[in-house]
Amino acid sequence: AVSLEHQALKLLPEAEVLPRADALATTIRAYLVSGDVTPATEREVAAAVAFVRTSDHLFATVSSMTLLARLHVLQGRLRQAAATYEQVLQVVPRPEVLQTLYVSLYYYFGLGDLLREWNELDAAERHLAQGMALVNETLTVKPSGAMLGYTALARLQQARGNTLAAFATLDAL
Repeated sequence: AVSLEHQALKLLPEAEVLPRADALATTIRAYLVSGDVTPATEREVAAAVAFVRTSDHLFATVSSMTLLARLHVLQGRLRQAAATYEQVLQVVPRPEVLQTLYVSLYYYFGLGDLLREWNELDAAERHLAQGMALVNETLTVKPSGAMLGYTALARLQQARGNTLAAFATLDAL
């Protein structure tokens, strides 16, 4: 995926923001899945996010920023991840716009799981509920998005000592 993305970027004109952003997102996901979360990878991902942020494509911007935040989590840099999630709020025109973008479920699930990690369980639950609402209101959900949400919710339920609910959530997934 990474080598094909690099080839695609060589072929795509700079003005083709959405296809370039899609290729970059594929690369970021490949890094996340492979566990390649080195500083070199982070620099490449940060450059991709900076490129996408220069466009007027809010969907691509939110998507790339949440992927960068997930990379920070995998690096164990939770404060940096939280700062990146905070930056997402700065790029949307109004907070309610975030609640209408399908890709926002990655924001809600990522931040919710991060808050759970910090034992801020009520705030985590609010974010996860917003993400799950997007999943339930959308006709098509990518498996990766559903997996993030359901597993984050199950971890929250487990953190609250509700093992049966956690198992039921995983069964629903």
